[in-house]
Amino acid sequence: FFPHPLSPPSLWDPEGSVSPSRTPFPSGHSRHSPCCPWGRPSGRLPGLRPAEPGEFTLRAFRRGKLDLTAAEGLRDLIGAETEAQRRQALRQMEGELCRLYQSWSQSLTQVGA
Repeated sequence: FFPHPLSPPSLWDPEGSVSPSRTPFPSGHSRHSPCCPWGRPSGRLPGLRPAEPGEFTLRAFRRGKLDLTAAEGLRDLIGAETEAQRRQALRQMEGELCRLYQSWSQSLTQVGA
């Protein structure tokens, strides 16, 4: 649980997390297994549902916690297959690309003035 405003999407909603592994379910369990707490809601907790892919990133973007280049960097990090891809995605998430675009924008504005 991340209390607002420490929650990345800046919400009071309780958040659970699961390993980002490509195989997050223990052997012998499936996504819809009754003993899998993040699977299909069992009725014990009405309204509980798994987040859609990218849902928390979209919420963070809409609340101004991430810019578009950082959100794209997160997507690239999730899909990274090599160490170089991972490093590039992390730099993008940390704002390197955004700062580059901002400097270009300032330069173009000065040239046009």
